[in-house]
Amino acid sequence: MEKEKNNRMNAARLLLILCAVAVTGGLIVFLAPVLTGTTNAGPDPLPLYMIENQDPARNHTVLISVSNATDEDFFKETFMLSPREQLSSAIPSPDSFQKFTFTISVDGAGPSQERMDLGPTTVAVIDIQSPSNKNSVSCSVIDLTPVSIRGAES
Repeated sequence: MEKEKNNRMNAARLLLILCAVAVTGGLIVFLAPVLTGTTNAGPDPLPLYMIENQDPARNHTVLISVSNATDEDFFKETFMLSPREQLSSAIPSPDSFQKFTFTISVDGAGPSQERMDLGPTTVAVIDIQSPSNKNSVSCSVIDLTPVSIRGAES
C-alpha cells in the first residue's frame, strides 16, 4: 500500500514538473519577441517618395512641396543633392490611396507640378536631370505590391 502511494506521489510530481516545463516553454516562445523588441508587426511602411540626382556632373538644390486634399502644405523641404545621390522621404506612404500634388523646383528655377495617386504599396520617384535637358524633372509612381498579391486580386 505504501509503495502504491509513493508511485502516485512520484507520478504527480513528474506531471507537475512536465506542466511547469510546458508553461515556461510557452512563455519563452510568446514573450521572447516582445522582450527582445522583435515583434512581427509587419514590414516598415514605404517612403512617400524617393528622389535621385541623375545629373552626373552637378549638385542641385531641390525644393519639394507636397500637398494632399486636406493639407495645403503637407510637407515642404529643401535638399542639396550631390551627383547620383539618392534619398528617401521620412514621411511614410499613406494607409489608403490619396491624391498628392508635388511642387518641385530645381536650382531656383520655376516649379513643376505633378499630381499622383499614392497608397501603401506605391512610391513617387522623382528624377532630377541635367539642366540642359528640357525635362529636368521627371516623376513616376512605382507599385511595389508583391506579384502573388496582385495575382490574387485579379
